[in-house]
Amino acid sequence: MKVVREPLPIGYYYFFWLFEPIVISLGGAYHAFINTADYAFDLVPSGVEPVTERLGHTLRGKTIIHTFGVSCLWFGLLPLTLWPLIKNKLAHMPEVQESFAFAIEASQFVVDIALLYVSTAHLPQDVLLDPSRWTKLNAGNIIIVSSLLVVRAAWLLGIGRRVLPQIPADRAGNKHIRRLRDPR
Repeated sequence: MKVVREPLPIGYYYFFWLFEPIVISLGGAYHAFINTADYAFDLVPSGVEPVTERLGHTLRGKTIIHTFGVSCLWFGLLPLTLWPLIKNKLAHMPEVQESFAFAIEASQFVVDIALLYVSTAHLPQDVLLDPSRWTKLNAGNIIIVSSLLVVRAAWLLGIGRRVLPQIPADRAGNKHIRRLRDPR
């Protein structure tokens, strides 16, 4: 039998459902929509690339940053709507819950790595290696996304998620569970 871990222990559930989307994704969307000029200016430390320091004041720059804000908003709304559905509507099917949760968290893990890369790849090496020269946005992206990677990796590795007892398919009382375990 396949080992199934508790898909959404309470700590992970609230972290992925509320903390991450509200604080991180919706916060990013807020800054991209409301503080467009400051957001653009804070992408790169002052003086590193003076020609782009006014990016947030241009039509093209505002459009790019607002598009990023829409992406943050989308990434924030998905967990707010999906996690309660997965937790409540699939509570009787832990294997399916874990499959959905794994798909979401593995995808988010890849997105976090990509975001960490784009947050650091453009910085000159002397700035990257000297955190005192990071802007608030650089520091936030690097520290927060790194923290998310650690939590996500812990979830993916099963840390803090107990192994659920297995019910043999022939003894499972729910016909849907029997069908999931033995689709014949």
